Amino acid sequence: MVEELFNKYYSKKATPEERAAFLSLVADPTQEGRIKEMIEKTFYTKEPELPYDLDSLDAIFTNIIGLSDRNAPAIEPVGQSPVVTAEEPEVTRMFAYRKFYYVAAAVLIAIIMGGIYYWGSYQSGKPAGGITRPATAKTDALPGGNKATLTLANGAVIVLDNAHNGSLAQQGGTSVIKLDSGQLAYNNNVKDNSVKGLFNTISTPRGGQYQVVLPDGSKVWLNAASSIHFPVAFTGKERNVELTGEAYFDVKKDKDKPFAIAVNGVQVLVMGTEVNVMAYADEPEMKATLISGSVKVRQGAIERFLKPGQEAALNNQTSAIQIREADTDGAVAWTKGQFQFSGADIPTIMRQLSRWYDVEVRYEGDIPERQITGEAPRNITLSRLLKILSMNDVHFTIDKNKITVKP
Repeated sequence: MVEELFNKYYSKKATPEERAAFLSLVADPTQEGRIKEMIEKTFYTKEPELPYDLDSLDAIFTNIIGLSDRNAPAIEPVGQSPVVTAEEPEVTRMFAYRKFYYVAAAVLIAIIMGGIYYWGSYQSGKPAGGITRPATAKTDALPGGNKATLTLANGAVIVLDNAHNGSLAQQGGTSVIKLDSGQLAYNNNVKDNSVKGLFNTISTPRGGQYQVVLPDGSKVWLNAASSIHFPVAFTGKERNVELTGEAYFDVKKDKDKPFAIAVNGVQVLVMGTEVNVMAYADEPEMKATLISGSVKVRQGAIERFLKPGQEAALNNQTSAIQIREADTDGAVAWTKGQFQFSGADIPTIMRQLSRWYDVEVRYEGDIPERQITGEAPRNITLSRLLKILSMNDVHFTIDKNKITVKP
């Protein structure tokens, strides 16, 4: 099973479910030896010769960790090549290529295994990245989990992660039920007028996520530090909800009653659609990424339509909306238990880690402008993920719930 998933992941033939299953195995310490064995077989099929076929090696990296530049070593940002100066004698060049072969294998193992190794440039005097852990302080953070609170129409608050399965509340003709799967669901009698004007709010903390089935049957996945405000029954001409943070919507189709998501002064109108909406206050843009179906984005009198594979991006400073092609896999990777980055810089990545691991991030000095591509499971500890990032000429200090990032 492990070998089959590895081969599919390596050949880019894995389905999203198989990719998630493979990354879950990667995070399992009991599978570490088996996966490392398969990686080593991939690389060490013969004694390296000089000069080595770097094109083949780069192809392996492209397949496994998604680096887009075939001339870039794994520990450098996309677009940069190994540093070899004109003054170096030929023997030094050959040694660099031989060393790159072995380092490449180690770095690949590090990336897949959650950061077992890290490596700096082979140029003398250039420090590698790394992690500092004060001996007397908390030195790691666990990943987030299913955590949320439900605020009922009467103001009562229920902590959902501690609540029992079954019926939690009755609001007019609507029953609020926690399913055995951990999801929250609403069963209602829409003919009961007593539910009109009753609203609920589900909120996730930093380090939390949750799933809810709304009164109309639409499904919502809430990411960390997010909330959704909605009526206990959709009785009007539109199904209106309000969102903060990030959520993935699988909207039940109803051509006579559009589903309207209000976020940051924008309405996202959907009709039987899968869409991811990301609207964190600390992000430079709000994004509505359409996976399937059709969406209309309304900002005042302006309306824009999306096709599957597109996203509407609202600049949080200028309020201008841009329609562009989207990285749909990256947008919804969090719903499949993955971090997935495509040309992301360090601050962008650290904002995601800050919300998921509930840590504070601060910066000292000029942080390298790295463009990082890759993925990792969201269920690994923070320190393992930081080991991966430290291969990009950055250093991390973990002190309780604070991370300091230095060049």
